[in-house]
Amino acid sequence: MMNPDLPTSPEELLLWERERGIEQLVGMGALSYRLPKRLNGRLRARPEDFIVSEVTRDGSVATTVTYSSREEATHPIYIMTKVNSDTLAAMRQLSSAIGLKPWEMDRLGLKDKRALTFQFVSPKKRCETPPKLRGSEWGADLMAISSTPLRPCDLRGNLFWVTIRLRAPMLVDEIRDVLGHFSSKVAETGLLNFFGYQRFGGRKPVNHIAGYLIAKRDYEAACKVILCTPSRTEPRELTNVRSRLLERRNREDLARVARSPLSVERALARNFMRYECDARKSILHLPANLLRFLLEAFSSFLFNDTIGAMSGQLLSGGIREGALYSQLDNEGGVLTTYAMGAPWNRRRIGEDLRLRRAVPAVACPGFLAERAIEGKTRETMAQLGIDCSSFHFQERPEAGYPGQVRAAVVFPRLISAAPIDARAVFLSFFLPRSSYATVLLRELLSQRTTRRGVTEP
Repeated sequence: MMNPDLPTSPEELLLWERERGIEQLVGMGALSYRLPKRLNGRLRARPEDFIVSEVTRDGSVATTVTYSSREEATHPIYIMTKVNSDTLAAMRQLSSAIGLKPWEMDRLGLKDKRALTFQFVSPKKRCETPPKLRGSEWGADLMAISSTPLRPCDLRGNLFWVTIRLRAPMLVDEIRDVLGHFSSKVAETGLLNFFGYQRFGGRKPVNHIAGYLIAKRDYEAACKVILCTPSRTEPRELTNVRSRLLERRNREDLARVARSPLSVERALARNFMRYECDARKSILHLPANLLRFLLEAFSSFLFNDTIGAMSGQLLSGGIREGALYSQLDNEGGVLTTYAMGAPWNRRRIGEDLRLRRAVPAVACPGFLAERAIEGKTRETMAQLGIDCSSFHFQERPEAGYPGQVRAAVVFPRLISAAPIDARAVFLSFFLPRSSYATVLLRELLSQRTTRRGVTEP
């Protein structure tokens, strides 16, 4: 279970991360299983070592589709390719190139920055549709003119091609043994479906801490965590500004933070100036989607902590009385969720689990999830001094987080793993939407993950 001494200040947060690592900070302290040996390697040594391509419900793969058009179609769909570039930054440049605002573009998901990625994007309204667009670190090619817009439910999942660079050479046969054990374990039991590091903040993993403090109505502490915790990529000058903001607040320093590339920071710093450093007003007047995003990050953290504590039960394949289960499609995506219910359901659920037509599910807490959450989640929330009603705001009901049910176990598909040579390993695999490649890869690597987004001893 999560320790109730969750960090609540920039100083505590940085100390926690340094001493315990990001995995503990985001609730991913457990591994799905023990392997005789893991690889001592590094991810993303180069952006091209981590390649991601979206796959849609109709089977289109973003790296292979060709142009097509339908009669009376009005929605242009592009394939955006980016290298070592943030998705939102690339979308801002792309939308500007065709005369739109960033919020007038649709996408199916966010993709890793330090990677080569292929994804579908589409304007929400009529605009110029040049066949090719190019930026410094991205490009977009017109793939189709569709009669329907892009929707998140169109995403089936993602294909990954990953190269791991070993820190020390290994015998090729030894690498094959490690990969063999890993592949058989994944195929046999699946792995815990943690929310990945990106969910909590790629540049600085504080979204869930801010969400927790907001749920506790400690607005002053939440503002300090968001505004004063340094990012791993920022210049020293900005870090110094944050240090000064811990001591005193002035418009000049707030104006500097208001130019941050992080949307939550930017919006909160502007509110601080607008409401004369009133923490409560500054938080509650954030856009509803940003306030909900922070609460959802904290809920995701509680989900991670819960399934880590329940790993043995969830991966055993057994049936738990009163538990939730997610029914899966042929690609491992979730079709629906149902409860254990009446005893006659036991045979059906047992058969679905055996044939991998279903996996255990766990509720992420929210103001509508009181009856669905696990006892372990409830216990942790009590230790932290909150309950499900903490995710609702009387003053901003539209900004509250209702909760959700999420598959607690995922079975990757199409896994292929082989040594390239004595210093590198190649893997390819498919994951259904909402599952994270870094969660799978951490099972194979022997190091903890740091804020740099790589693994270190």
